[in-house]
Amino acid sequence: MSLDDAKNSLLLNGFVRFFIVTAYLGMGLIIGAFAYQNQEFRNMIPPDKLDYLVPIFVLNYLPHGIIGFIVIAMLAAFMSSLDSSINSLSAATMNDLYKRYIRPGSEDGHYFLWSKVLTVFWGAVCTGFAFVVGNISDTIIEAINKVGSLFYGPVLAAFILGILFRKSNAAGVKIGVVSGIAINLILWLGFPGVSWLWWNVTGSLSAIILGYSWSLLFPDGIEADAEELHRPGEHGGWAAGYILLLLYVFFMIAASYICERIWLG
Repeated sequence: MSLDDAKNSLLLNGFVRFFIVTAYLGMGLIIGAFAYQNQEFRNMIPPDKLDYLVPIFVLNYLPHGIIGFIVIAMLAAFMSSLDSSINSLSAATMNDLYKRYIRPGSEDGHYFLWSKVLTVFWGAVCTGFAFVVGNISDTIIEAINKVGSLFYGPVLAAFILGILFRKSNAAGVKIGVVSGIAINLILWLGFPGVSWLWWNVTGSLSAIILGYSWSLLFPDGIEADAEELHRPGEHGGWAAGYILLLLYVFFMIAASYICERIWLG
């Protein structure tokens, strides 16, 4: 995959993601409206298990052929998400830690064997984590976004440092990301009154400030390489795409607000 291919995939994700989120949120609103109008359906849903709303609807109000397709789609989604995540964790651990610090310069067969071991290890970690995530929040959607908000801000900061700040170096970006996650963890464990929605802001700002400060205090010569990556003319034409995506974001925010005002009268 080339740099242009990666940029194309990210831009496509930026444009299409809104409609994907709208689709599953719209499904929840439709089923919620059905539950509001159907007392029998509401009685099937445990008061403390609101996440059962969609599965109970699928099992009791859809024909059996459709139920089978939905189960197959869910299993396929689970498998595609889990295998890519576990393989990514294994590859990152192998390349960034094991090859660099533990056993540099070993044979390919040795690395191949330990990549399998790391895959099993991360699979066990993910399986064990599944037994404790139920206590994170009352609903699955909030738990997913809560865990995601722990990392979204620092990851965004890594992109901002790499794109907008030419003096940023690799060590500074790593320090910023780790510190942003640490600050979000402190807010999670020590300040429960701060909503998890703010972690995106605190994580990104702290990562940018600390990461860039570290880069200025401890420069390592990466700035020249960054200049090479930003040479004009090699990957031109992307500024228009970035601007269009930014305008698209503001348009969707405005459209959502207008639709809300119309809906509420």
